[in-house]
Amino acid sequence: MKQTFKNNLSHNNSGYGYGKFWVAKLSGKDKKWGFKREFGAKPFVDYQNNSKTTWYNFETEIEIGEGEYMEFFESNAYKSRRQYFVLKDSELVEINKSDIKFN
Repeated sequence: MKQTFKNNLSHNNSGYGYGKFWVAKLSGKDKKWGFKREFGAKPFVDYQNNSKTTWYNFETEIEIGEGEYMEFFESNAYKSRRQYFVLKDSELVEINKSDIKFN
């Protein structure tokens, strides 16, 4: 099932900073990074110019199957946001990092 994600934090080319934005399917454990990740498509970037500031909006899609885990991450100069999800009964359910279990 395809899932679409959009940024919630403000991103620009000055005060807030361009930041990072990505979505990944979690496919197992990794000694260095904690989880093995299969990253979604490169985000589509839309922007608006307002005099000296350019504001960015990000959007990306990822394919996820029933019972699979995924991670959403975005950051700017002031905040970062990381969320974990599992697809249950065709609905994306937010979970805690500690709820993620691999055999």
